[in-house]
Amino acid sequence: MPHIVEFRATAFPHYRPIRVDLDYLKIGYVNSRARSDGFRDAIEMAHLEVPESVEKLPIPEYRLNVMAHRIFQGAIASSMLAIVESGGPKGAPDVPLSNILKNGMVPLKYVFADPIAALQTVRDFGANLKVSPTPESVEMVILAENVNRIINIMSSSGLYESPIPANAVFEYAKDKTGREDFIFIPGNYDEYAGEDENTPAFVSRRQALLTSAKKNPSGLDALKGPVFAYGSRRDDFQIDIDDIESMVSSDYLNDRDIVEDTRTDGLGWEEMWDDRATCRAEGILDSVETETLKERLRPTLDRIIENIGNVTDDDSSDEDVEQAITHQFAENRKIIQDILDQWNSEQTAHDFSQNDREIVTFTPGLTRQGIIDALTTSAHAGLEAIATLRQATGGSAAVPWETLATQNLERAHAVMMAPPPSQPKPVALPPLSEPSQTQAPAPTTLS
Repeated sequence: MPHIVEFRATAFPHYRPIRVDLDYLKIGYVNSRARSDGFRDAIEMAHLEVPESVEKLPIPEYRLNVMAHRIFQGAIASSMLAIVESGGPKGAPDVPLSNILKNGMVPLKYVFADPIAALQTVRDFGANLKVSPTPESVEMVILAENVNRIINIMSSSGLYESPIPANAVFEYAKDKTGREDFIFIPGNYDEYAGEDENTPAFVSRRQALLTSAKKNPSGLDALKGPVFAYGSRRDDFQIDIDDIESMVSSDYLNDRDIVEDTRTDGLGWEEMWDDRATCRAEGILDSVETETLKERLRPTLDRIIENIGNVTDDDSSDEDVEQAITHQFAENRKIIQDILDQWNSEQTAHDFSQNDREIVTFTPGLTRQGIIDALTTSAHAGLEAIATLRQATGGSAAVPWETLATQNLERAHAVMMAPPPSQPKPVALPPLSEPSQTQAPAPTTLS
């Protein structure tokens, strides 16, 4: 028997309660802090005595409310299927699930609708922890995660833009299988994780093809594996002269005394490296020879800092200091650039960026329409399988997530099917005529 607990939003105390199945705390395989907190609180609460009345609660009410909200969040984090009924105003239909979740978050505070009944149900839940969930329930959770993944792939570019650009080029993954030829797998399929732990979504074509042959032989079942991937560009980690000049300018203006006293060592190298590594692969700096560059630039930077100090003082304005720095870097540009060019050529650190224009498929001859059809068909198959399993386990009506997923799938399909935006046609301007010598030309207004 499921362990159903009723919750209510504190902001809407008169709404019908939201009914949540706690068993999804055991079934869900998503490893998140919300799920861990909810599961821990449920276990702690399962050891509490059930009182005869609310006035005799075994713990303070505020503490019970905190635990209730975390249990609510934890069950949802485990699987959206946990919400059996979404509640709503009395006499009205249930509210959409999207009203409860905003961008995957729970913005409102939820507490037990009936603390006594909830404590009893949680206690029963704790007493049955060793009872394994049914295979059907586990399969439903996996299918729901996979359907969500497909919808996210279809709508990854937003509500008004297809994830496949209008100018995309399509090719079969097997057409090019070089050792360094990586592709970007959308959707975070665990089985397709790349060799580099810092960029797990990028995987070699060869590995992706081998995995697809086992997990998704047709290349068309998005429940089992990706239907398409994006090409990639290799982005080498490099430093340019503007990075160095910006560091000197910022640190000289903010900590003049320290920079003048210690010169190159007084510059914010760590901040500069961290800034250059922003939005790059995690750990990319591990293979960057940071100290080598610093030592090669030291003689030039020491001289630049000394020269700046010779032409400015504490009374100089920021504009004068910046002008002096600009002048010094202009004077030493060739020396610094030669050092940077040599250092950049020696670095092996790199990561990859997604090339949206290159669409790579796992079955030959797949077109834009073929990709759309495969994604949509796969998602519908997942939803139908969930409905079949739900009915087999005694469920009757669809849970709120099934309704929301169907609506989101329809929206995502509509966006992908929409014709690409047409380019605006250039406006034909009338030819310019020579102004009359006896009449001044009329003023032209450009809008």
